[in-house]
Order: sequence, then C-alpha cells, then structure tokens
Amino acid sequence: MPGESILQKLEWNLLTNRLAGYCQSPEGAKRAAAKQPCMNEEDIRERWKLALPLTDLYRQGYRAPVGELVAVEPLIRAVRLGRVLDGKSLRDISALLASVQKVFTFSRDFSPRCATLEGFRNRLVLLAPLQKSIIKAIDEDGMVMDQASPELIRIRNQRRSLMKQIEQKLKHMIHDPAWQLYLQDDFFTKRGERYVIPVKLDGRGRVPGTIVDTSDSGQTLFIEPAFIGELNQSLQDLELSEKLEVIRILRELSQAVSTHGDDLLSDYEALVFLDELSAEGQLACELDAVPVGLSSEPVLHLIQARHPLLQVVNAEAPVANDILLGEGQHILIISGPNAGGKTIVLKTMGMLVLMAKAGLQVPADSASMLYLFDRIFVEMGDAQSLTASLSTFSGHLQGLLPIVNSAQKKDLILLDELAVGTEPQTGAAIAQAVVEHLEKRECCALVTTHYDNLKGLAIHQKGFRNASMEYSLQTFSPTYRLILDVPGQSYGLELAAKSGLPEALISRAEDLRGSSVSAMDDAVSQLMAARDQARVAATEMQEAKRAAEAAEVRWQQDAKLLGQNRKKAVEAIRLRFEKELSAFREHVEEWQQQMKGLRKKISASAAFPPDISEAMRQLSQSGQSVLKKGEGIIRKTGAETAEPPSQRSLPGREATFSTLKAGSQVWLNPLGCSGHILKMGTSPQDKIWVTTGQMKLWAELKDLRILETAAPQPSGKHKADSVRERKSGTSGAADVVFLATSANTLDVRGSTLSEALEKMWQFLDAAVMRGEAALMVIHGHGAGALKSGLRQALQEDSPYRVRFTPGDRSQGGDGVTLVFFES
Repeated sequence: MPGESILQKLEWNLLTNRLAGYCQSPEGAKRAAAKQPCMNEEDIRERWKLALPLTDLYRQGYRAPVGELVAVEPLIRAVRLGRVLDGKSLRDISALLASVQKVFTFSRDFSPRCATLEGFRNRLVLLAPLQKSIIKAIDEDGMVMDQASPELIRIRNQRRSLMKQIEQKLKHMIHDPAWQLYLQDDFFTKRGERYVIPVKLDGRGRVPGTIVDTSDSGQTLFIEPAFIGELNQSLQDLELSEKLEVIRILRELSQAVSTHGDDLLSDYEALVFLDELSAEGQLACELDAVPVGLSSEPVLHLIQARHPLLQVVNAEAPVANDILLGEGQHILIISGPNAGGKTIVLKTMGMLVLMAKAGLQVPADSASMLYLFDRIFVEMGDAQSLTASLSTFSGHLQGLLPIVNSAQKKDLILLDELAVGTEPQTGAAIAQAVVEHLEKRECCALVTTHYDNLKGLAIHQKGFRNASMEYSLQTFSPTYRLILDVPGQSYGLELAAKSGLPEALISRAEDLRGSSVSAMDDAVSQLMAARDQARVAATEMQEAKRAAEAAEVRWQQDAKLLGQNRKKAVEAIRLRFEKELSAFREHVEEWQQQMKGLRKKISASAAFPPDISEAMRQLSQSGQSVLKKGEGIIRKTGAETAEPPSQRSLPGREATFSTLKAGSQVWLNPLGCSGHILKMGTSPQDKIWVTTGQMKLWAELKDLRILETAAPQPSGKHKADSVRERKSGTSGAADVVFLATSANTLDVRGSTLSEALEKMWQFLDAAVMRGEAALMVIHGHGAGALKSGLRQALQEDSPYRVRFTPGDRSQGGDGVTLVFFES
C-alpha cells in the first residue's frame, strides 16, 4: 500500500472525501473516507463486477434506499452483556429493519436489471416480527406506548383516573372560601411526585396535612392535604408499577434484539456495503469511469485518461489524454510550457493506478490497460524544509534517494521537474543520469522536464519516449493536450508577456537571448506551426462535412414530410371518390334492374311495341350518361392518386437471362403486375412469352424483375380447352349486362378477314389495358365468312382468356359478337 506521503502528494483524500459525500449512512461515509488502495487483482475484478450494475442503475435514475443507518454494533454488544436498551435505541433497531425491508423490496423489483441486487436480496434477513413488536411498543420519540402490553394499559388508565380524582378534590379545596385565607395562591402542584398546595407560613397547622417542601424564601409551605394522602400514596404505587412494567417491556424487546443479534449485524453490514458500492457507482457516473483491463506485466497504456478531481470540481469536462509507452519503452519524457498541464498528467497516472487498486472504476476508455504496480514513488521537485535545514535542491535530492536505491521493474515512478533548483547544466546532467539508471532497471516512469538533453534521449534511445503539452501559437495559451512523440518548448517569453510583464522587459530579454534558441526548439516551433495550420484546415473540412450532412438530413426530412403529406392527400381523395363511386354503383344497379324488366317484356312479345322501343332508347341514353360519369370518376381518381415513378418501390430483384426459365414468376415493370413465363428465347436479346391475368404477351428482358416466390407451372392443356370457348347462343351471358359505347365497340364491317383480325387483336389489347370486362365486335351478317373467321380466331388464337356469344336482338343479333374477359 502506498505510504501516507504518496497519498498526500497525489491528493487521494480529496477523492475519498468526495466518495464519502455520496454515501447515505455515517458508517458508509466513514469507510469511504478511509478507503485505501490495497486490493489485489481478484478483489478488484470482483468489486468492479458488483459496482458496474449499480453504476448502470444509477444512470437510469435509481439507487438503493439504504437511508441513514445508526451503528448497531454497540447496541448488540450491550444487550449481549445484559443491558436493557432504552426506547430510542430500540427505535434505531426498528429503523434498521425498515431499511432492510425497503432495500429487499427495491432489490426484488430491480434485480432483473441489476445482478448485484439479486445477491443482496438473498443475503438480507427480514425480521418483521421484531420490527412489528418494537413499532407497537415504542413511539417515534422512544417512549413506551400504552398498547405495549395489556398490563400497562390497565396501570396507566388507573393512574389517569386517580390523578383526575385528586385534581378535582384539590380544585374544590382551593376555591373553598374557608381555605383561601391560608393559601398563597389558587393552584396546586407536585413536589416529590406528590400533589401539594401552596400554604402561607402563618397557615401552618391550620391546614391539616403533611409538609412536603418549602419555597426558597421560606414563606410558602407545600402541604399535602390529609384527605388526599392515601390517594397520593396509591398514585405513587401505580407509578412504580408502571415503571416496572415499562422495564419489563424494554427488557423483553432487548432480549429479542439479542436473540437476533447476528442477523441484525449481518443486515447492517450488508446495507453499509451496498451503500459503499452505490456511492462508487455514483462516482463512476460523475466521472464517466469504467472498468479497464488489468495487465500482468508493467505497462503504461491509458487511453483518454482524465484526472478525477478536475472532472469533479470543473464545470467543463477536463481534457482527456493518451498516456502510452510502446514495447520496449519504459520512460515517458514530458516537456512543454509551465502551467501547461505536465504535473496534471503525472498525477493523473498516479491517481488512476490508486483508483484501480482501491476497486474504483477508472475515468478512461475501457480499452485502457493498467498494471497494479507494487509501489508508487512520487517526487515533485520542491521539498524545501526549514526545520531540516534543507534547500529546495537538497530536499529534492533526499526525495530521489529511495527511488534511485530501491525502485524496481514493478514500481511506478513519477518525477516532476527532475533535478531543478541548481545550475542548469549540472541539473541536466544529474537528471539524465537518474533516468538512464531507472531505464536500465526497466522501471516505468513519467518525468517532466525543460532539459533538452532529456528530450534528446527519446530520439536516440529505444527505452525512452517523448511527449509534450500542446501550446497554441494562435492563442498563445496551453490546450492541456498531451502530444506523443513530439518534444515540447517552454515558451517562457510568451508566458511572461501573457502574465503582464512590461513589454520593455520582454524586449530586453529577447535581445539578451538573441539567437541562442536551441536547434530542437526551432524544429519543434516549426513543427507546431505546421500542426496548427493542419488543424485549422482539418477543422474547416470537418465543418464543411457537418454542413453537408446537415443539409442531407434536412433534405431527407423534407422528402419524408412531403411523402407523408402526399399520403394524407391521397387518402382524402380516395375517400371522396369512394363516395362518388358508391353513388355510381347505385345508378348502375337501378339501370340493370330496368334493363332486366325490359328484356322480360321483349321475350314475351313477338315485336317491339312503341313504348318499349322508347323506353330502350331512354335507358340507353341514361346508361351512356351513367357510364361516362363512371369513366370520369375513374380517370380523376387515377390522375389524382397516381404515385410518381420515382417513389415506387419495385418488388423482386433485377432479372438476368440465366436466372429465368419457363414457370418463373416475374414482375412486369410497364404493366405494374406479376405474371409467369411461358416460353424463353435462346438468347438475352430474344423476347420472352409471358402470361399475366387474362393476357399473354411478348416482353423484353429489361422490363422484367424476378420474384422470389415460385409461380405455379402453367397448365399443359391446349388453349382450345380454355374456358374462353363459347360458340353461340345466349347461355351464360344472359345474366351479364352489356352496354355498348364507343370505347368498347369495334366495327369491322367492310374489312377483309386479315384486316379485321389485326383490328380485333389491337382492340383487345387496348381493352385489357383499360380494364374493360366486355367488348362488342360488329361484323354484320353477310355470307358469314367474316363472322366465322373472327369467332374461330377468338376460340383458337386469342392471347387472352375469353368467352364470346352473339348479341341479342336489341344489340344486332348474330351480326355482332360479344366478347367477355375471363378472370
């Protein structure tokens, strides 16, 4: 364990006092303040294992409700020696048991989040009967209450009744005119636990009773009237009985405490330990500290290390530094300006080693590695002592002696301003001799200095490494950052000017110094200037990058907002058109009913009566109007809700010729629907025969995307077996209402069969794209060749699944063919 002087130099007590302030119990605070860095590696790992879950729990805003615990060891020791505890001490025991219950409940509720609490919950012993007995018998002020026992209730009730009886008699007496002449005042009181009245001195013998006391002046006698003497005696007997009963109750409770003494001590220790661990977790949160790696060999490998005291007292986070020694390096030479942070780096290293050895989490990156050094040596370079007749330099040498004589490989040495206080050349020589000696012993050391010869060691010898405290030439102020592998400058004149030294003195000093600046200082100065320029450029680039990222984020947010607004607008349009389409359906259904009624009349009559012809004409006009309205609704709906191509997310993945085969399920980009392949070509340039819904078509490879789910294989039946076959007659079509319009009617009269077929296939293609359910082809009667050729082509060569039938008499009979698309 480090000596007291080492702990003082590193200001260890400031950290432990801070830790104590986080404890809830006096005993926890006492132990935290006295905490020593003396744990071994196994104990440290176990401590971190326990404290880390509590640290995470504290970050979430929770902490075990330990409370202010009164030390119970003296109480347990007293009852075991036969002492009866007073009411206040018993209430302290009750408070401990209440804390145990609270912590038990807290541990039960939070053990899923915190493994440490599960262990404490299993360790705690609940003594609910004892706690209940104490609370029932003793009030918060430590007084025994009436309900502590039936006997105590009886005694106190009798005593109160007797007191009331005595007081009533005395009130009657002091207000009786026969006695008022002899009374000093109109009140009664108690003397020696007996009721008395104040009587004048000359009333002695006139008031029957016993003199119990007199006033200081002797002019007043306190007399117990004879008529209450027996009552007073009875009252005293009751008060004695009460005291005996109270003692019995306290003794009984004290014996119960003694019986459960071991459990009480165990609970107390568990709560104090939990209090300590919780305080360590809170400190770790404040310092942003974590467990780090523990090395089996001496090493300096701290990443983003921060001094814990700076982090506690400063509003701003302290500068984090990497303190590193590479393989084969033992001594870190730290140089740089005064007040630049060199000493803080030394103390940071020492303090973090102490924290680890005390089981505290370390304010550094979790990737850091620490070695638990056997000893820590600290020499700060200012050991002046008037009582020992030592100068600064002499005191410094005295501090170096134990280091030089006994430091070994497993020790950590921290030397601040080594060998200062004497002539510079001599001091530099001594300093170099000391660090070379320590390097030969492979001691890990941090040494701060202004000596150039020590800086040069790291350039020429493997066992040393340079580091410097950064100093900004732009602001002429230290940044407190440790720069590895770069020696530092002192910047004495710059600091003198900044501290307010007169400009004339600064100019004179510059003249006197002349060009004696060392070559190393000049090189370092140029290096620092170049570094500052590079840093400025890097900062500008970083700001530009952040601005670009911010712009990208804003663009993404705007695009997301536009998409959300568009979805809302589309939904509003959809709802509006649903209402319009609902009304449209009602019109269509009404029209269909009327058409069915007319069809029945037509079937029942040999010729068209004039009224039916007129009704057919009106219904036809009405149907045209309704259909046009429906088509308008559909067009408006499609125009207002169509999704821009850039916003569509296409299913599947891009298709290649090698991944496609007959039966593959594909997505057709131009149509926006799925289908499957019927036939493949022999090369990627060949078109592919695809079927989708009612339609078969040739598609190019670039228009297809392959879907992951395999489509069912197409049926092997000949297309002549398709359900599209409907040779003639009205069977199957009588229940389908067809209203001819210019959009769904094709007139091929006067065309040759080849011309009519070409027109019909194009007409079917366009109808499928529009989503038509039925078409009318007008071919006339003639010789029947055109009609037969068209119907045969529909039956055998149609690329779509269709059925067909001649029209009825109102539509043109056998001179037209109605074509219906099968789903």
